[in-house]
Amino acid sequence: MLGVLEIHESLQGWVQWQGKTRQSLQLEIIASTEHIWHWSVPRNVSGRVHLDEKVYVLGGTLTLHWRGPRYELVFNHGEHGLVYLRGKKTYQLQRLKASLVTCPMQVFHASGECLGSAEVVYQQSILAFPFQALRWNCTPTRIKP
Repeated sequence: MLGVLEIHESLQGWVQWQGKTRQSLQLEIIASTEHIWHWSVPRNVSGRVHLDEKVYVLGGTLTLHWRGPRYELVFNHGEHGLVYLRGKKTYQLQRLKASLVTCPMQVFHASGECLGSAEVVYQQSILAFPFQALRWNCTPTRIKP
């Protein structure tokens, strides 16, 4: 193995559980792949989910597309069990800045039941993204709980 290309992201926003109040949400993710020349290959994700005061271990995939990345994330929530966060950014010329940084998501239980919705936003500078978020490592980095 020659190394891995990693994408380090911190996204902040909210989750709205069905029938409940909105909670603050923060995702810390590291997505990595050995296939640096194949952009559409799903990248393995490790990280953390911060929901208000609680922190959960996060896993899943990030797949890059020319119209926007797709997030398929999973974590073990204390109350709901396995919870899936699924979302896709859709780049739009009319709303370019907002579409580059905002990702709407749906929240699902492992059974497929919809538990709510979420939205996260990349808070750092988009112009600095390639210099701050992209990293080359000999072995994949894992965020510890």
